Amino acid sequence: MHLLALPGHGTEVTQWQYTNSSASPQHLFLSSTLGTLVTHSSYNKTTSITGQYKHLLLVIPFSLSVIIIKLLRIVRPIETFTYTSLSVGDTSDNQTAYATYMFVSLGGIWESKILSACLRHWFTQELQVPFGLRLHRHFAQTLQHQFLSYTDDSKLLMVANEVLGHGQEVAGLHYARDAIISSALPTFT
Repeated sequence: MHLLALPGHGTEVTQWQYTNSSASPQHLFLSSTLGTLVTHSSYNKTTSITGQYKHLLLVIPFSLSVIIIKLLRIVRPIETFTYTSLSVGDTSDNQTAYATYMFVSLGGIWESKILSACLRHWFTQELQVPFGLRLHRHFAQTLQHQFLSYTDDSKLLMVANEVLGHGQEVAGLHYARDAIISSALPTFT
C-alpha cells in the first residue's frame, strides 16, 4: 500500500472521512478501475503557507478494503448504537463522528498519537520491531529509494512531480524518486 506513496502523516490520516461533511469532502472511494478502495486526500502541511493543495491518492489492497468495508458497514453501526445507547446526555457529536470519520472509537475521533500507538503495537507484536507512524514513514521512504527509482527523463516522474506541485529537486530530496540517491543506498536481499 505504501510503496506507491508515503504513508500519510497522523494528522492527515485521522481526518479521513468516508462520507462528506460540512468541513470536508469524503476521502474514501471505490475505484471501479482498480477494483478496490482508494483514499484521496488534499491535506498538506504547506497548504496554509502556499495556498496550494496537493492531491494524494493511496491505493488500498483489496484484502484490506474488504476489512474496511465490513468495519464501516457492519461493525460501525453496532458500535455507534451501543455507544450512544449507553452514553448519558447529547450524543449527536458522537453520532456524527461515527457516521463521518474512519478512525473513531469511544465516541471520539482519533488523534495521531493513538494511530501511532496502534501501529507501534502491531509492528512490535507481529514483526518484533518498534515502528510507530514516524518510523513507518521513514521505512516506506527507504523502500521507495530502493525499489521505485526513476531516471531524470522518465515520463512517470515528470507527471508525478507535476501532480504533486513540486520540481525534481524536491522530489529527489523528499520523496525518494531520484535514481542517483537511490543507487547509493544498500541493497536489500
